Amino acid sequence: MQRENGKLLLARQDPLPPESKGGYFIDQVSQMWKVRRLDRGLSVLWPRSDPICGTGSPGSPGSPGSQEDTVWVQVAYEQCCVQAQQARGSFSGRFIPGSESIVSGYGLGGHNQPMRAFFRGRTTNQFPDVVLSKGINNYCCQKALAQVKRTDRNAASLDRVAEWLKHTTTADFEESGAPTIDYSLEEQICVGRCAPGDCTHAHTCPYKHMRDRRSWCNGIIITNHNQLVNDLEKRREGDLFGLWPEPVAIIIDEAHALEGIVRSEHTFELSTSDLANLVMKAIAQPVVVSTYTGAECQRMEGQVEALKYALEQSVEPPDDEAETHRRRIKRTNQLCDALGGVQKTLGSLSSTIQVSGEFASVEATLKARSRRESSYGSDLATLLDDAASTIEDVLTHMYAEPAESTAVWAETSSEEFSIHVAPLDVGPFLKEALWNIMVPIVLTSGTLATSADFTYYRKAMGLERNSRVVEHIAEPVSDYEKSVRIYVPTDLPPPTLSNEAKEDNYPFTSQMCQRLKEMIDVSKGRALALFTSYRRMAAARDYLKANGCPYTILTQGDYPTGELSRRFRTETHSVLLATGSFWEGFDAVGESLVLLVMDKLPFPNPNDPLTDALAKRAEARSEDPRATIYIPEMLKIVRQGSGRLIRHEDDMGVIALLDTRARGQYQSLLRGHLPPVTWTSDLADISEWFASVDSILHAIA
Repeated sequence: MQRENGKLLLARQDPLPPESKGGYFIDQVSQMWKVRRLDRGLSVLWPRSDPICGTGSPGSPGSPGSQEDTVWVQVAYEQCCVQAQQARGSFSGRFIPGSESIVSGYGLGGHNQPMRAFFRGRTTNQFPDVVLSKGINNYCCQKALAQVKRTDRNAASLDRVAEWLKHTTTADFEESGAPTIDYSLEEQICVGRCAPGDCTHAHTCPYKHMRDRRSWCNGIIITNHNQLVNDLEKRREGDLFGLWPEPVAIIIDEAHALEGIVRSEHTFELSTSDLANLVMKAIAQPVVVSTYTGAECQRMEGQVEALKYALEQSVEPPDDEAETHRRRIKRTNQLCDALGGVQKTLGSLSSTIQVSGEFASVEATLKARSRRESSYGSDLATLLDDAASTIEDVLTHMYAEPAESTAVWAETSSEEFSIHVAPLDVGPFLKEALWNIMVPIVLTSGTLATSADFTYYRKAMGLERNSRVVEHIAEPVSDYEKSVRIYVPTDLPPPTLSNEAKEDNYPFTSQMCQRLKEMIDVSKGRALALFTSYRRMAAARDYLKANGCPYTILTQGDYPTGELSRRFRTETHSVLLATGSFWEGFDAVGESLVLLVMDKLPFPNPNDPLTDALAKRAEARSEDPRATIYIPEMLKIVRQGSGRLIRHEDDMGVIALLDTRARGQYQSLLRGHLPPVTWTSDLADISEWFASVDSILHAIA
């Protein structure tokens, strides 16, 4: 691509010559196009069948990737929004950046997915240096492991981890040889628990080694959206070095998730239990004991209890029909005063400890901090200051700024309350921190456009008036009609709230579970069922087990995510029941998945405080929340969910939407977002289809 009169032209280029140097930039281009060579840019590996490139000549021997169906495109100083078609695995695998480039991924497998895609079928000498960068909680810490209290329950797991650490070079919990352990134990032995100042393992720490390599990497850095946002935030605040060297190109895979990650990373959180523990640690310090009377220390502890009581009075009661862990908060004066009291207490304790010069080492950073990657481990005075600063931010966003600019909610448990304050609009941050960077940026996902229109996505991301953006929707790369059928019943009750009492035996759930078992019987297991509700997922599990389902039932929450995924892939005829993160980023290539079931259309929960705040903001702008929020989000999630089925050109199967509304008012919209294949409401058709699928899969095997 090149810029001409402010526009972008597509340039078809020959594949990379085997002896080419200079960070994979193209030295020779097709004689059919007159293109100047760019000093800085992004080389993109794209299928020839894609209309963005047209028809190209066969690849030259030695070129990376497939030698039969690739051409190269160069993007210069532009932002390219690309909607990928499903199939053939991660779309990011088609992007081969030059040196000093960032590739950001998301979902189950996160940054491992683009890493695998990059190296599939290629040799490492075809690439510059590559660093896989993850956060501190992804790596095992030798010091933290040695400090964990051994019990009968965790002893075997600790022994497996210790043996693994003797051989691993990464200490990455997600590497292929890592032992499977409970997530609670993983949290106790990760690098996030380490205070490195007095660590005797610092010189052999794989995490420290990764950070050092990342700081000086002049090749490709593969990371996730959270770390990408952390790096952007650091640079925006004046840190010229960030987490890695300044990139010359950025590829953002699964870019539909970037809005949520930016909002999450800029959400301020305050936990009453964390604040109470922090105050108790501070009060136990000798300098505090000698400075304050017992009554004064007791009063300081009481400030946190006063905050918890104020939260209890300010939190709105939950909706019995809504399955959400978030509850709305009233912005009361009592809550404001309680927050101010805790902030003052934290400030006093920090000043006392700092003046004395006495610092206490702690094992982990406080959850109440705005979540940004920092040096792992921290001193007590710093944690007190950070917590006080977070309270200041919470007070500012809750009481000093317009209510329509933020969403505020509480999350509760038997032991604690936590306050969450999130920005509604992420566009201003992205405009300042990302879109103004004058390097090529590629945003790619299968769900960026709504009905072939990028308006919804561009508006949410602050790109609605950005003249640098180039839009492209890729054509299908597989013959879906030969490999996929879509099943939507017409004889189930609609899953509306009026049908959904709190009990589990209401009409939709009971009949949905029955139909799910009928389909699993036809598919001989090999099914992934995606739910919009934990309650319905549990009901389906209980129904399948009670009614003699002969296949292994795997349910999200029964095992760690990695173990759950591994068992589903290896136990070919198993059934996986899941929700949440499994709607996107989960891969199960091959015969282990031939039936994908969605219990209902995944509309955002209107009772969720964040969704409710977004809807109220839309209404204040004279917009219809149904058209601008609920339907686009539903279509995005449906497309992501359906993408779990076809991950490779040889994959085949059935997508089942057990929501009769998919045959009614939303049918035309769904047809525009799902593969162009035959729809049916007859279970006999599906039975015949599976018979043909089995014969084809056996022939391939």
